[in-house]
Amino acid sequence: MPTITILYFAAIRTLLSTATDHLPLPLSPHSPTSRLADLPSAIARLHPEADADALARILEGCMWSVDEEMVDLEEEAGRGGRVLCGGEIVAVIPPVSGG
Repeated sequence: MPTITILYFAAIRTLLSTATDHLPLPLSPHSPTSRLADLPSAIARLHPEADADALARILEGCMWSVDEEMVDLEEEAGRGGRVLCGGEIVAVIPPVSGG
């Protein structure tokens, strides 16, 4: 079964107590976890122990990359969504600040 690697940083890494997940993908591209836009709900299902409200708030503000290419999750969802085939590395990047 194909899988993707999900990398977590900063606040989401702290909340989930992990830096990485490996998510098996279904064989059908029409399945809910085959699309990038569906990953937030898949992450929530992978981590039922996490505070659901805090996770939703963090994920809402995150930037995403697939294989080191930044992706606009809302734009992808509007186009029908990017289908993940397996082997991709998806990074979930919370907002950062600095000066």
